[in-house]
Amino acid sequence: MAFRNPQYKAFQHLRLWMLALIFITCTAFCAAFLAPNSVYAQDEERRDETEEVSQEAQEDVEVSSEELEVEEAAVLPDSPLYGFKRFGRALRETFTFNPVKKAEIRLEHANRELAEAQQLLDERPEEEKAAKAAARAVERYQKRIEKISDKVEDFRERKGEGDEKVDKLLEKVIDKQIKHRKVIERIEDKIDKHAPQDIRDEIRDRIAQSRDRVAEHAGEFIGGVEQDPERLAERIHAALEQQEGSEFRDFKNVEVLRHFADHAPEESRAAFRSAEDRAFDRFSDRISTLAPEDRTRRFEKYVRYVHGDETVHMELFDRLEQEENLPDDIREQMEVAKDIAARRFQTRLEDGEKYGEEYRDRFRERALKRFKVDRPDVGQLRAVQEMRERIEFKNEEIRREVEAAEEKSVKQFASQFTDTKSQDQAARFQELSRQMRENPDPTTFRLLQALEEEVKQDPEKRAFIERFEHDTKAEFAHRAAEEGDEFLERIASSNPHDLEIFEDLRREFSENPDDFFGPPPFRDDGFGPPGFSPDGFGPPPFGDEFDPFAGEDRRRFDGPPPGFEQFFEKAKQHQSERITDHLRDIEDPELFESFENRFRDLDEGIFEELKQRQGSFEETLFDRRDFAKARELEDQERRTRQELSGERENLHREFEERERNAGSEEDRNKILEERLEREAEFNERELETRRQLFDQRVGSDPFCDDRCQQEERKRFQDRIEDSRRGFEEDIELHRGQIELRRFMSERDEERRREDHGDEDREPRFEDFGPPAFDEERREEHRDFGPPEGFVPPPFEDGRFQPPAFDDHREERREDFKLPVFEERREERREHRDDEPVFEPRFEAPPTPEEVFEHFEERREEIPEPRFERREDFRPPEPRIEHREEPRVEERREEPLFTPPPEPVREERREEPRFEPPPAPEEVFRHFEERREEIPEPPRIEHREERPPEPVFTPPPTEVVQPAPEPAREERREESAPPPPPPPVEIAPPPADVGPPPEERRSSVGSFISRLFSDLFMKSALAGW
Repeated sequence: MAFRNPQYKAFQHLRLWMLALIFITCTAFCAAFLAPNSVYAQDEERRDETEEVSQEAQEDVEVSSEELEVEEAAVLPDSPLYGFKRFGRALRETFTFNPVKKAEIRLEHANRELAEAQQLLDERPEEEKAAKAAARAVERYQKRIEKISDKVEDFRERKGEGDEKVDKLLEKVIDKQIKHRKVIERIEDKIDKHAPQDIRDEIRDRIAQSRDRVAEHAGEFIGGVEQDPERLAERIHAALEQQEGSEFRDFKNVEVLRHFADHAPEESRAAFRSAEDRAFDRFSDRISTLAPEDRTRRFEKYVRYVHGDETVHMELFDRLEQEENLPDDIREQMEVAKDIAARRFQTRLEDGEKYGEEYRDRFRERALKRFKVDRPDVGQLRAVQEMRERIEFKNEEIRREVEAAEEKSVKQFASQFTDTKSQDQAARFQELSRQMRENPDPTTFRLLQALEEEVKQDPEKRAFIERFEHDTKAEFAHRAAEEGDEFLERIASSNPHDLEIFEDLRREFSENPDDFFGPPPFRDDGFGPPGFSPDGFGPPPFGDEFDPFAGEDRRRFDGPPPGFEQFFEKAKQHQSERITDHLRDIEDPELFESFENRFRDLDEGIFEELKQRQGSFEETLFDRRDFAKARELEDQERRTRQELSGERENLHREFEERERNAGSEEDRNKILEERLEREAEFNERELETRRQLFDQRVGSDPFCDDRCQQEERKRFQDRIEDSRRGFEEDIELHRGQIELRRFMSERDEERRREDHGDEDREPRFEDFGPPAFDEERREEHRDFGPPEGFVPPPFEDGRFQPPAFDDHREERREDFKLPVFEERREERREHRDDEPVFEPRFEAPPTPEEVFEHFEERREEIPEPRFERREDFRPPEPRIEHREEPRVEERREEPLFTPPPEPVREERREEPRFEPPPAPEEVFRHFEERREEIPEPPRIEHREERPPEPVFTPPPTEVVQPAPEPAREERREESAPPPPPPPVEIAPPPADVGPPPEERRSSVGSFISRLFSDLFMKSALAGW
């Protein structure tokens, strides 16, 4: 049977060897390159906390292909075939003559162009070719939007004539532009994070320019086609409502809308403001439905990770604070949101220093664009003030540039009012006055102080500023009297400078209450503030026919209510509590730094008053300072770990690429040597960085004295030494692998030259055979030598060819603890002479050299097989000699291979027979045919079938009985049992008769294990 065939046992042994070789190779590879050898992965006690990106922010900035109404493209902008796609699109646009239809086609193509750029960067963000192709796609998108905007006059005329297609085009443009802005911002983020460093600045600058130009043309188109503000507001409102995203999506949508409104015509801006107000109402309603214990945390995380312009975000946070339906906990969170926006703006400006000199100026100009107010806008000025108060730039050049931009914005605002007789300036004044009255908080009063300081030398401009200030004070007093604590809650902030504003307002109210509860003052020369008379100046004509203060406004000038002066004290107390609570809740070191920046240039008396009002303020400040410093060190360690980990990955990636491209084994070894040197340098630098971070951490610990620090440093030094030894051991292991590879390569080359020379020829069977036996082994097996003139046939194509074995087979056998063949042979020789010869069922496998030598020697004696069908084949059964009944307890497992018997001794009763094994071709064919056979014994009912013809029947060998010695024969006659009968020749069993039941049960497990081993070995050897 198959499991008794010596050839099958030999190749099973070969499979075990190959499995062991593959296991060693894989283990060495993993130890060398895949095992983490970062020091922090081995001995750091604390784990890094992975930052969790806001899911809501991702939903609001990501736009899918389904939202863009396009399918996944098979040909992307970096493909050579993309030119054909562009040609087809241009051809379609050229042969479309209806202006509205052509604009729709251009919008569709622009939409697809942008979606393909996004898909390209999603698939291959780190490729230089992909980044450049995406930038070109964005530029082509920009040109198509410009062509649509150039026809705005034509579309306005067609809309006036009642063309409904223009209305549909306008709705599509508004909807798609909101989505496109988000896609472009996501493309910028991809470029900033993944593009190659040498082209990153150029690509980023090109995309940013295209983004700004698209916003300009989109604003002109949206505000220029629709002339009715109410209908335009409805269209914008409908477009915002159908945008998908999280519960906070209206915040991001309004930010995108602000970029379009900045470039829209003046007459259409009211429509944009109306749409924004409705969007903020939806935002308040949606956020009110969230769980109170969860919405503040989610909103703070959203603010941290949402993409966009931080200066616009500051304006929106300032606007949301005035929303009446906004929950109080979210309103209080607006101060934290402003701090986060200011910190992100500072980081963005400072990171801009990494740009090349060619792109740095343009980057700063774009970042500070909203600091330079082209048209008077109170919201932008307030955002500039808020941003400036929260940031302290470390770069002196950036700080001077920001301060200059702030001063320029104030001058630009004040320069709008130069003529009190101008009706245009009077209308502008009324609008700005309305904006200031909407938010009469300390920030607005600080803005008025800055404006007053700017125009104090110009009487004409000062008249406008004084009217601004009077209207704002009147609105402040009116809301304080009407709303009380609710108004205080709305205007309270975490800015300590607000205490100065409340103190100034209290002093001004004490000196002149009419500034808060009286009519606007008139100047001595009779000229009053603009807006009352047709000429824009002069006192109004009071009388029975005209009363400008009739109705609700009259209450503002009836004088202050009793005890109104206490309102300022109450405001200062409420502001002090808000500052202390905000300080207590700070956990981010960057936010604490921003909070501390607000105390610069603060009057010392205000600081003392704050400590008196809040006795725990100073202690809380010191605690938060220590906590922020510790967190800052932790964040620094985390960033350092990330940088080192990224550098290590880049190092591995670089050398793996070089090894793949190496031309020869010698080049590969040189690359490995260089890699080990670089890794050794990197490991030393990593250990030194860890030492510096540890010294900072221990030195800043207030609870660790000198003795504690010494003990901590000693323990840390021990860990460093352990890590260094681990690094050195890894490097030595790698060097040993390099030497082993070099030795194996040289030995194989030398063996090839010795065996075959340098001539080119087809491989022969001898090239894959085992190495020659030593003389002792050859002498031992001299009886089984091949006949003269024997030449082993070559293997057929597609058959397995055994690999050559190296000279370390004995060492590997010791590594895998396989039993040695010679030891088992000695055990067999120790049998007593008077015991019958009994071969154990399982014995140790021979070495591969013995197997192949045995095959080659006996090949000529094996007749050709005579079976034609698979079911006709059955391996021959060895002839079984008559034996005594073996003891069950002495049974052993069947050997994988039965070695050839020892030479016949004179004292043995009978000479062992040797069954000639089949040829290797028969073994391989039998192995392949029986592979899929189910390891179940054949059933008894098949015994009636005619047994197949045996494969071969070797000629009977005459058994030679040695002549017994007389003395031994006498002893046997007296004590030994009678001799066994002569051996009986047993014919092979039929094909359908399996082994005995006990053999079937014992062979099922081994057969299954061999089956899986064969399948695995076949795949491994096929690859080898």
